[in-house]
Amino acid sequence: MARIRVNWDNAEIQQMLSGDGGMVDRAVARAAGRTRDRSKANVGRYGRVDTGTMRNSIRSQRLSGRVGVWYEVGTDVYYAMFQHDGTKAHGPRRAKAMRWTSGATIVFAKHVAGVQPAPFLKDALDRLSASDFNL
Repeated sequence: MARIRVNWDNAEIQQMLSGDGGMVDRAVARAAGRTRDRSKANVGRYGRVDTGTMRNSIRSQRLSGRVGVWYEVGTDVYYAMFQHDGTKAHGPRRAKAMRWTSGATIVFAKHVAGVQPAPFLKDALDRLSASDFNL
């Protein structure tokens, strides 16, 4: 899963989480939601929408454990990391050619140029500002 994690484990913040009705938790949840929404918009901005599966799978979720509480924004679609980080030029390792489908067409290739990165998650996180945490 391609993920961007915002976490905290400071005791004072933990007290604020459980203290005043979870104000800090709500603020971080809001920022995670905005990051999720911007990531979805960025997928389209980069022109990486075919069926919409990757864009629709981007979600934010609250997790907790021994080290504290955190929110993750990301997707479980297996090819998202290749879209996000890009790929270099490559060819088959053991076969004579690579094979995949593009719509209804079966494509064979001995070499592909690779995919340019489309950092839709990173760009969304880079746009995060203090106003995104305001309730």
